[in-house]
Amino acid sequence: MLRRTGVRSFLPIQAPRRVSPCCALLTAVVLLGSLVPARAAVTVWAVEDGVRVDPVSGRVLVQGRTDLHRDYPTGDYRRSNLVWDGESRTILLRSARNEFVAFQVIVESDSPVREVDVSFAKLTHESGVGLEGRNVAIFKEWYVQVRRPSLGYEATSLGPGWYADALMPKRRAGLFTGFPFSIPDIFNNIPNQRAQAVWIDVFVPESKEQAPPGRFSGEVVVTWEGGRETLPVHLDLWDFSLPNESNLKGDLWNGSMRNMSPKDELAYYHMARRHRFLPLVYAYRPSIEVLEDRVRIDWTDYDGRVGPYLDGSAFTEEMGYWGPGKGVPVSHVMLPFNVESEKHPGGAWPVPLPEGG
Repeated sequence: MLRRTGVRSFLPIQAPRRVSPCCALLTAVVLLGSLVPARAAVTVWAVEDGVRVDPVSGRVLVQGRTDLHRDYPTGDYRRSNLVWDGESRTILLRSARNEFVAFQVIVESDSPVREVDVSFAKLTHESGVGLEGRNVAIFKEWYVQVRRPSLGYEATSLGPGWYADALMPKRRAGLFTGFPFSIPDIFNNIPNQRAQAVWIDVFVPESKEQAPPGRFSGEVVVTWEGGRETLPVHLDLWDFSLPNESNLKGDLWNGSMRNMSPKDELAYYHMARRHRFLPLVYAYRPSIEVLEDRVRIDWTDYDGRVGPYLDGSAFTEEMGYWGPGKGVPVSHVMLPFNVESEKHPGGAWPVPLPEGG
């Protein structure tokens, strides 16, 4: 069969070729495959609780910084560290009784990944005794951006970057951050994020019946859209218990707790006691009334608020407390006195210091 062209020449017209069903199906699969995004390459590893991992580079922030401290690590943390054996892909913890032991799970991805979730239900002893429930907690680490070193600490600063700061208890994501999450995290909004750290706390009770010496074992399960990995976890428990009294007499300054409700304040003190630190709260003060040459100080509200911490009753089961230091009073509190000058009278108590001293 012939057809006429625009230049008055004739070309043969070829009959259409028949395409086999197998070839058509293969072609369709190839075309559809090209429309599906490539699966993210996700890497999961673990690290101890004493370091922070850069969410952009995936590197431990102190890694190789022997210019700042000679004991800072120099090896490859992804392969091996204090709690992680990269060859067997196993997490190994060690602990006494009556203390918390913690580790971090790092989820890295070379491309965006969604629906990342982490679960860790329990650790089970060889005898069948388990550490679970309130003794196990999972937190998502929240990062803050440091744009410049703090004044006075330039020589020891690790420099600008994103630093893990708050630990947010595991909750279902919705309008707010939670689990599952994506990398990059749409809530934390870190440009070029490739790594997210998840903190896991394990409390080992003081009772030998609840926490016998020996090995406990369990699993951390990490899932994401299109993937899953399970990491074995072992806890080797030594046969002794830490005392309830803390021999570290330091504290952490906190100027906002006095503005909390009594319920929130008590919860904060409980959290601090469990982790063996003390919030040093500024400006707990009794009410004062000055009438000409007479001063009346009413300690009723002050005693009602501060007294349970001073006598240890705030740290009892009746007050909802569990953990180290049950019934033990706080070691110290900040006194209400402050001799601010007349230039800053709002911070003074009971009265500002006269300008002349």
